Amino acid sequence: MEKFQLSNEYAVYRIKYEGEISTNDFIKRINQNKLILHKRTNKKVENRILIECNEFLSINNSFINALEKIDNNKIDKYAKLSWVYVQKKDFNMVMHKHDFLYYTTEKTNIKTDWTCVFYIQVPKNLKKGEGDIIFMTEDKKLHTFTPNQNDILIFSGKLNHMVSNIENAETDRIVYATNYNLNIR
Repeated sequence: MEKFQLSNEYAVYRIKYEGEISTNDFIKRINQNKLILHKRTNKKVENRILIECNEFLSINNSFINALEKIDNNKIDKYAKLSWVYVQKKDFNMVMHKHDFLYYTTEKTNIKTDWTCVFYIQVPKNLKKGEGDIIFMTEDKKLHTFTPNQNDILIFSGKLNHMVSNIENAETDRIVYATNYNLNIR
């Protein structure tokens, strides 16, 4: 595990996914989840994960194992929200944070301790700076990471971040992400 100390308050951790699930298998499950979600709601909504399967469990286990190392503690209770983020060529993201587990219109009082992001698919033809994740620390400094396929990044839910455009991408960038609260008693 690599640790990048961005400031006095924030660090970002990076590991590689070492499971046996292929990119194609992840994408298959994401598409299955999307079909179930859209049938259930009859409208286009964000890509929350509704199904439990070996593919998503594999990633969640990687996240929990890494969080146990970071916190130096066994994690046996937690609250989480998982979703898939598909970045298209024309998508623009603004700086934001995930301070609450549910970060959309359904905000709760459950705070996010950690956000974990798994890069399932990263376009191969990106130019320098495209598809980077940019963090902004409390001192307003920007810190840029260029993620690779199978990277897992872990950071505080209070850390502001955004993703740069992928104007030259020939495929979508696909990310599986989860917000965790580890203080469930």
